[in-house]
This record gives sequence, structure tokens and C-alpha cells, in this order.
Amino acid sequence: MPEKNTTMGGAKALPISTKKIFFLSLLGITIVAAGWGVPRHPAVLEWRYQRMSLAELAKARGARQDDVALLYYHALALIRQGRLVEAEPLLAIAVEREPREPRYRDAWARALLDRGFVSTAFGQLKQFVGTQPQLPEAHYLMGRFYLTQGAMDKAVTELTEALRLRPQYPDAHSLLAAAHEDLGELPLALKAAQDAAQQAPDAVANQLLLASLLERTNQPEKARPVFERALQLAPQDPVAMREVARFLSDQARTATDRERALGLARAAQQKAPEDLALNGLLGGLLLAQEKPAEAVPFLLKAAQGTLDNPVFALSLTQAYRRLGETTQTAQWEKEYQLRRTRETRRKLLYETLKTRPKDPVVHEQLATLLAETGNVDGCLRHFATAQQRPSDAVSVLIAAANALSNAGKGKEATPLARRAVEMTTSNPLAHEALGNAYLAQDMLIQAGQEYQVASGFLPSLRAKLEKKVADFNVKRAKYPTTAEQSFQRALERERYYLGPQKIGDDVEELAKRAVDQAPQNTTYLAYLLRLQMARGRRDEGLQTAQKLLALAPTDPNAHIRYALLLEEKASTPQQLAEVQEHLNAETNPTHLDADTNALREYGLGLVALKQKDAAVAVRCLENAIKLDPEPLTTYYKLAQAHQLAGNTTAAQKVLDYLNVLRTEQQAEADALSAVGKDPSNPVLYDQAAALFRKHEKTAEAVAIEAEAKRRFGKGKQP
Repeated sequence: MPEKNTTMGGAKALPISTKKIFFLSLLGITIVAAGWGVPRHPAVLEWRYQRMSLAELAKARGARQDDVALLYYHALALIRQGRLVEAEPLLAIAVEREPREPRYRDAWARALLDRGFVSTAFGQLKQFVGTQPQLPEAHYLMGRFYLTQGAMDKAVTELTEALRLRPQYPDAHSLLAAAHEDLGELPLALKAAQDAAQQAPDAVANQLLLASLLERTNQPEKARPVFERALQLAPQDPVAMREVARFLSDQARTATDRERALGLARAAQQKAPEDLALNGLLGGLLLAQEKPAEAVPFLLKAAQGTLDNPVFALSLTQAYRRLGETTQTAQWEKEYQLRRTRETRRKLLYETLKTRPKDPVVHEQLATLLAETGNVDGCLRHFATAQQRPSDAVSVLIAAANALSNAGKGKEATPLARRAVEMTTSNPLAHEALGNAYLAQDMLIQAGQEYQVASGFLPSLRAKLEKKVADFNVKRAKYPTTAEQSFQRALERERYYLGPQKIGDDVEELAKRAVDQAPQNTTYLAYLLRLQMARGRRDEGLQTAQKLLALAPTDPNAHIRYALLLEEKASTPQQLAEVQEHLNAETNPTHLDADTNALREYGLGLVALKQKDAAVAVRCLENAIKLDPEPLTTYYKLAQAHQLAGNTTAAQKVLDYLNVLRTEQQAEADALSAVGKDPSNPVLYDQAAALFRKHEKTAEAVAIEAEAKRRFGKGKQP
């Protein structure tokens, strides 16, 4: 039978097997294309970026700036590690490439605010609103910015506009509720909170916000089921547990409510032991159940961590009184009265602002009051309002830093003063403010350095700053802290060691005790570092140097001593480069004192020796000897440098002189050793002093004579 003709339009049909192959090949091409495209789809890329480590993101990005999502996630990873300076430029590029993307604007604004650049953050958000007026996220971000800056009326305006553009916007409703609440507009706050909870019923924060506003508007029966709803949504969330426990405690109807409140507070505190409000709540609940001994640790943590809260101080006073602890009771009763007085003043000032909202004097008084409790944001905000300038203006930063320092909050003042110095490096008032912050932390050396810079720019400041340092020294001598007492005892014990015997463990232990008692004090850390280096304790010295540099990153002495410790085991080019970097931290060596500069030259000479650079090694080591001719090790290293340079005659000459010095030092050591063995013999003191004078060491001779006079008196015999 002849084959059936299945042609179409004159074309011969393909056999069925061939058709299968044809379509399968087309399908294969499609699958390959899809397989090529899917990994590069934006959604897939974002999914991958979210799960990559910082190292993986950095490797993937390289120097690329074309993948905006990659820039964004790389920046977020940097922010998580606190590397804001590196992250912020990446976010700026992301915003430049995609100016309508709210996520990038949000992250950039947060990074700028965290770095203290309030004006820059405001400017870029204002630009976002101006260029995208119909974008609800733009108004939302602007409103949130105003909320963080305390400009609640402006926050209401922007958030209201965001909701006009997008009525179903629960995050905007919740922020609007917070703004209205701060303004005292509770009915409006409650309405906004209800809208937020209705639009996002599974958001725990929205339920807690609504519940708290119902409670504040005297509707506890309506608040109770909302609090319970929040706890049902997040039964293990410590914030939800804390708020429900607080509500049950305040609105308890039965003993069961009180028992449940205590149980929730206990469980929440175990999950969030650093939550101060939670510690205070738990302590108060225990005190109410007549368990003062158990309550004290929680109340103490809460009271010490919240300087503006009189309630915790009062509860702690009551707990100590019930335990019969009279000293602690008196101490915390006094603290409670201080906090209550401060709270009364604060309320009066806020009431005054309701009728005089722009009075600069009232704002300055409030800023100064907030500084007493270390409230940095509030202090900045009110000084900014008083000066009618942004909160990151140099004059505002200086005013806030000085107020914090005057209140004894030097640690909180330091970042503000540093930022002011960075913004205007030649501003003497900024350097003075940084010096004040250091002085408030007993960091006298750093304070002196900043005061010197300030008086260099403005000589008329010199007398005022010198008096400030003198007053500080008088006060410290009259009322020494426990740490200062340990430090002075260490100095006294160090002077006790005479002769070849090296500094003992007792001196180092006293120095460590001073550091433990005042870990922010760089004077104590620098002293401990010197002791550890003198005693050959390299590992301990490295740890101390790192702590010192963390507190005083511009201290050249700390950098140089750290470099000398690193040099001991440095061998690779990278390690030696790191040593050199620390040795050259002070770009102008003329600013260094002779002893510090001698250490620097010595370190540079050691590095040059390891780098086989004989000429530099000789020059640096000779400079070190000119600045400080005492250390014998320098001579030995100089001889090595001459030997490296091929100058054996010079090397031998240095070694011969080194032997002379060793002989002299041995004689000195023997004389001091004799004094140490028989400290009641004044003749031995006279002989030792005479020997040091013969060796042209007048300072040492004077010290020995002073010790003899202290022991025996003028012309007295033992």
C-alpha cells in the first residue's frame, strides 16, 4: 500500500521520531535558557545575598558598583559589624543608582544618623520627599526621622501625608500613634493604634501599643484581652512577657494575677537579663511579696542603670531597710531624693515649654538637666533647639559635650567632642571640649594634650585650662578615689625597689587593681603597660596596650609601646609594616617628649635591622642614644647595625663603650644593693649618691639623698 501523503503546502512532513527530536531539542534550549536566567533573576540574587557572609559579599562585589542590591547587602553586613564608615558610601551609591527605592534611603539615613550626621540624613530624606512627593514611603521615612529628633508636630504632618497616599500602612499608623501620644493627644493616638492593630493584627508591637494606650485612657478591661492577644502571638518574647506582667501587676484583680505577673517577669528576665525595666519590675514584684533579699540584685541593676528613675531607687531603699542594711538604706534614700528633685525640675521645665516652646533659656536648662542622667539624645535635641541649629552642628556638639562632662559623664561626652574636632580640626573650643571629656574620666594625659592644642589655636585659653588642670589635681589629691589610692601605692612601692632587684609582683598587682577599679583611666593603663614591658611580660603588655589604644587611639606613646611589643615577634614584611605604622602614628615627632621619641627611634632602628637597612638602623639607634643614653640594649643593637653596614671598627668602639657602661651600672647596682641590705646605715646612702654624681647622674643622686633625709633627717644618726 502506498505511503499516505501528509505534506502541508507542498512540504513533506517530518517523520514522528524526527518531530520528537525537534521538539525535545527546543525544550532543551528553553530549559538551558531558563537555567541561565533564573540564578540572575533579581529575586534569586537577593535571596542569595541575604544569606552570604560579609567575606562572601565582599568577594562577590570586588570593585563592582553596577549591582545595587549587592551594594545594599554588603553595606548591611558591614553595619552589623559596626563598620559604618565603610557602609555609608556604598548606600549613597545605591541611592544614587536607584533614587526611588525606599529600602536604600532608609538604610542610608540610619547609617548617617548612627554616625551622628543628622543634617546629612535630613537633607537626603528631604530630597526624597521633594523628588517623590507621591511616594508614601518617602513621607513615612521623613516622619520617622522627625520622630527620632523629637519634632512630633512635623512627624504627624509627614505620617498623615503618608497615610493619605496609602491608607493601609500599619507601620505609619503605629508611628503616628507614638507621635500623638508624645504630644499628649491620647484620643488621636488611640485611633491610630487601633488602625495599626487592625491592619496588621499579627504584629506584636501593634497589639502592645494599642493595649498600653487603652490602659492609659482608663480602659483596663479593654486593654486586658489585647495584652493577652500580644502574648498569644509571641509567648516567648521577653518584651511581651514584661508588658503583660506589668499590666497584671498594676491592674491585679486576684492573687492569681499577681502570681502570674511574677512568673512572667521571672521567665522574661531569664531571656533578657540586661533589660533594666524588666529587672526593676521583677524586683518590685518580689519586694511586694516580702522577699527583699531576692529583690535587691534586680532592683540594684535597674537603679544603677537608669539614673533618671526615682521609682527603682525608692524600691531599693525599701528593700535595704527591710533587710536592716542601714548604710545602703541611707545611701539610696539620698539618691532617691536627688532623683525625685531632678524629676520634679524636669516636669516643671516641660510644663514651661508648653507656654514658651521656643525659649532658649528653658531649653538650655532642660539640656543641662538631662545631661546629669547621661541622656545624650535629649541633651543634644534641646541644645539644638536653644541655638536654632541642627543637633550635629559643631556649637551644639560642644555645648552638649561640656554639659555631659560637667555632670561627670565624660564617656558619653567623648564621642560628641571627637565629632566636633573631626568637623573643625582648628576649633579651639572643640579641642577644649574633648579635653574636658577626658578630664571627666580622669584621663589627665589626653586632656592635657587637647588643652595644649586648644591653647595653641587660642592662647588666651591657656591660663583658664592650666587652672582647670591644677584644680583637678588638687581635688584628686584631696579626695582620691580607690583606684587613685591603688595607683599611688604602686608608685610608692616602685620607689622602694633599690639595687639590682627588679620591680616586684606587688607593684604590678597594685597597678592592675587601679586599672580594674577605673578601667577607663588611661594614666593607670599606661603605667601598667610600662611595668609589664619593664618586666618582660609581652603577652600581658599586648593586651594592656590594646585596651589603651581603644580608649586613646591617638596617643603616640601607646602606639610606640604597642609597636615595640609587636616587633619582638615580627618577621614578615606585613608584620614589620604594621610595626612601622604604629611607630609613625605621630606624624610630627617634634611633638613628642624626649623619652617617647627615644623609644620611637629605637623601634625604627629595630625594624631597619630586620629589613637589613643598615644606614637607617644606625641613624635611628644613634638618635635614640642621644635622646636617652641609659638603656644598654640600644648600644648593643647599634653595634649590630654597624656590623651590618660592614663597619667593624665602629661596632667594636660601641661594644667597648658598652662594657664601660656595664661596669658603671654594676657598681651602681652594688651600691644600691648595699643600701637595700642595710637601709638603716646613712653612710651607704652617701656612698651611693656620690657614685651616681661621679657618673653624672644627678637626678638619681638627688633621689637617694632625699630618701636618706626622709629616713634619718638632716644630720641625724639612726
